[in-house]
Amino acid sequence: MKRRNFLKQLGVLSASPFVLNGMPMQIMESNQLLRAAANTNEDRILVLIQLHGGNDGINSLIPIDLYDDYYNLRPNIAIPSRGARSFIPLDNTLDNKSQIGLHPDLLDFKYMYDRGNLAIIQNVGYEQLNQSHFRSQDIWLSGINSDEVIKDGGWIGRFLDDQYEVYPFEEDNFDNLAFQDPLGIEIGSTVSLGFHSADVGGPTALALSNPEAFANLINSVGVDPLTCTDPSLITGARYRDKLKYIMDIESQSNSYASLLAKYYQAGSNSPSVTYPERYHMNAPGAVMKNSLSGQLKMISRLISGGCKTRVYLAKLGGFDTHAEQVESYDPTVGFHASLLYHVASAMRAFHDDLNRQGLGDKVISMTFSEFGRRAVSNYSFGTDHGKAAPMFICGDKVNGGIYNQENTENQTGINGAIGEHPIYNHGKNPNIKKSYIEGEGRGNITPTVDYRQVYASVLEDWFEVDTAKVRNQILPSLDSNLLKIEGLIGSRTLSVDDDNFISNRFKFKTVYPNPVSSTATFEFYVNDTGLTSITLYNINGQEVLKVIDKEMKAGSFKVDKDLSVLEPGIYMAVLTQGDKKLTQKIIKK
Repeated sequence: MKRRNFLKQLGVLSASPFVLNGMPMQIMESNQLLRAAANTNEDRILVLIQLHGGNDGINSLIPIDLYDDYYNLRPNIAIPSRGARSFIPLDNTLDNKSQIGLHPDLLDFKYMYDRGNLAIIQNVGYEQLNQSHFRSQDIWLSGINSDEVIKDGGWIGRFLDDQYEVYPFEEDNFDNLAFQDPLGIEIGSTVSLGFHSADVGGPTALALSNPEAFANLINSVGVDPLTCTDPSLITGARYRDKLKYIMDIESQSNSYASLLAKYYQAGSNSPSVTYPERYHMNAPGAVMKNSLSGQLKMISRLISGGCKTRVYLAKLGGFDTHAEQVESYDPTVGFHASLLYHVASAMRAFHDDLNRQGLGDKVISMTFSEFGRRAVSNYSFGTDHGKAAPMFICGDKVNGGIYNQENTENQTGINGAIGEHPIYNHGKNPNIKKSYIEGEGRGNITPTVDYRQVYASVLEDWFEVDTAKVRNQILPSLDSNLLKIEGLIGSRTLSVDDDNFISNRFKFKTVYPNPVSSTATFEFYVNDTGLTSITLYNINGQEVLKVIDKEMKAGSFKVDKDLSVLEPGIYMAVLTQGDKKLTQKIIKK
């Protein structure tokens, strides 16, 4: 291609997105965006999921202990406590002030929580909320205080720039680099502020929507070496530098395009996992399709193919629900419900996919939204901008539970450390009634966890960044009195018998009397609703008796069964609900 035509196409591409295979993408402008890391064998990956618009955390996580206040503050959109589409009790083992009801379309979050793979951080935000979507998104992406000017790029960009050396590499020595993958990938047409670094002078990530289409587009444009002058032979410094800049973009883009296409072609998604495509209930047509699902499916396939990119960013819009957040005839369905379904179902499919391929311990995912919504609904079946909202973190290395800083009677706002390790059972619900009486009007809940405390936990405990670097270079605006969330992320055994979180919520307590001659009592506890069975097997592994096999709600149970029909010997009783199993040995006299 002629140089003039290449420059024209480059200008068009850098100014506006293209749509390839139904998804937009764009080639980025900076010669620093293609980065490589040296001298590291780490393969941990963070997938960020941005919920554009401000998620309503109060209808996502219903405060059961304050349900009457909750209903009175938002009667036209409140999730019911009874009926087929009532809220889902999350965890009956928690104290009353921590009891949460999940929105009925967050059922997949319940599945992940019960397996210890979902952490919920309650009441996250920052002080002096800026209610502009654009400014608040910039604050979350840059990691600054609300009254600061953005001057050092984004928190992800500072992390990547601090941890990895920049290579001004040429195409010829690309194969010699120790780490050849892009450090960051944002799904979409542009790279957001979060990936920018002031030291680098631009983004530290690629904008990508389809690896194969990206490679094809890169191959269709370029500098013709037969007609383009070697930059080293040009005497004008300004023109020489700009031409070299353009040629560097081409060579580096070619290298990464072919590499990402190779990963995508080599990777796969588990055939036993289905990524949901559409909402299963009634909602406006604009939000029926699950656009997050396709993004996470592509990321999983890249990881499966061997891509070691450290940070991905996927996005889902539509959370600015000032009006028609719910359907007027049913508050459990509609715009917001469909978005919650898309988030939970896509995240479960993503982690199930990785787990089936043996990659689950390498990846965690984390949601964030620029702000929450107010406790009081409006007359348009919607909610207005509010200060605080929950964050959700998923993964095999996440210590599941509910996390929050509980304020004392004389203390409000963000303060100090968040619980202890392990921190389960410390996630108090936000006081929505107090927020309405004492807040900044119409139930504007005051956050108790600074969003950068969550970032610090991920940086220190997942990426193992030195605390001093996190505080001084990556998150310098974080108040020194605010600590990371202890125990949020760490190494954890996944077996039911060894994992305290799971074993506290799924218990085969005892069988008595044991040894038994006739009737035995089976005592157990389940924290979920579903088909529950207890089956007896002999020492040869053959099923000999079904004690119980029926749909059961969460709770403690005692079941009596006559075992006099069994021959004397040793038997194994297996309690099963879903994919969870526990056993008890029984001796029949």
